Amino acid sequence: MAKNLINQLFLLATLLLVVSFGARAQEEGVLLDGIVAVVNDGVVLRSELNRQVEAISTQLLINKVELPPADVLEKQILERLIVEELQVQRADRLGIKVSDDMLNTGISRVAERAGITLSQLPEVLAEQGVDYIAYRDSVRREMTLEQLRQRDLMGRIQVTREEAEQYLATANASDNNEYEISQILLPVPSEADLDAVKELESKIDDIHAQLEDGKEFGSMAVSYSAGQNALTGGKIGWRKHSELPKLFADAVGTLTPGKFTAPLRSNSGFHIVRLDDKRGDSRPPVIVTEFFARHILIETNEIRTDAAAEAKAQTLYQRIRDGEDFVELARNESDDRGSATSGGELGWSGPGKFVPQFEAKLKELELGGLSAPVKTQFGYHIIELMEKRDSDKTEEALLNEAAGQIRVRKAQEETESWLLRMRDEAFVDYRL
Repeated sequence: MAKNLINQLFLLATLLLVVSFGARAQEEGVLLDGIVAVVNDGVVLRSELNRQVEAISTQLLINKVELPPADVLEKQILERLIVEELQVQRADRLGIKVSDDMLNTGISRVAERAGITLSQLPEVLAEQGVDYIAYRDSVRREMTLEQLRQRDLMGRIQVTREEAEQYLATANASDNNEYEISQILLPVPSEADLDAVKELESKIDDIHAQLEDGKEFGSMAVSYSAGQNALTGGKIGWRKHSELPKLFADAVGTLTPGKFTAPLRSNSGFHIVRLDDKRGDSRPPVIVTEFFARHILIETNEIRTDAAAEAKAQTLYQRIRDGEDFVELARNESDDRGSATSGGELGWSGPGKFVPQFEAKLKELELGGLSAPVKTQFGYHIIELMEKRDSDKTEEALLNEAAGQIRVRKAQEETESWLLRMRDEAFVDYRL
């Protein structure tokens, strides 16, 4: 069980473990060993950098990625700590906080996926030499940064139906495969002049030449990439074709696993992308059951108690069973004025349109069946199922899927640019 948990948590724990070390060391009276970078009005501590170097080196060795020279790895990790510090500072300015309840909920979900309870987590982590308090601080920090990304990025990312339709109309829409990819990114700063761009272009060409000569991709990514995933050997992971930036999507479709692209240029900078693996993805038709029903609603309100509403609904139910016309009773008695004028008709509805209690009763009814009063938050309903049909919603599902994948692609592109802008605008004083 411990191994199963660590497979899911070790990378997070090792990569984020150090975030609270400085503050806790001060509280415990431990002498800090110096500052390696001043970042605006914050700092990165030598102790943070050392512990990150140890943790990431361990993870790279586990993943069988050749370690770059010690000074190169240290520089890469310091850059990431600087970018994280900038994000933390922005979150503090915006008042973004993760409460203890939110933190416990997040950690509980992770523990549940690993097959253990929250109360078992400290012991399991301790077996691996991971301090639980530091782990909680690490997860809190990561959740804070995720909230910041949601605020700064995700709310601005919009995908229109037209975009999804245009994507589905392209040839790429027929590509149902998933791609596991890695990248090396050399960002181009916004203020870079022509000479600086040419220098970066020469550098990415040199990296590409070294890869062609047999240099290991993961090691080169750790050494040179400024991408978010650089310290995992550049691994981005599995993505559907439509989730990839168009630049990547056009390139990886022509690759075989293990091969990499020539240098690519985007708004963020220069990229080399490797296809690690590829797998198929079948799309069965999406068939849903739809219902055509009508109802009579008796509300509970300031004047009518719950008991009185239930009693009235039971009376109307019996009157319908005794032969009175449902349509006339709906028009005269239903509190749902939107449907009452049409005799209580609700039109065709698919899964998720109605509240769970109402939908569950619909699924139980036979054609022409009449329900006894059903209670929901709106009151008491008498439901009659008039028609039922199976409807092919494959196209709608594909549109929703395409929109979600386009949103993921846009988020990836925006995140790189967002972090680059944040880094360009920051004051950083190196103290190495």
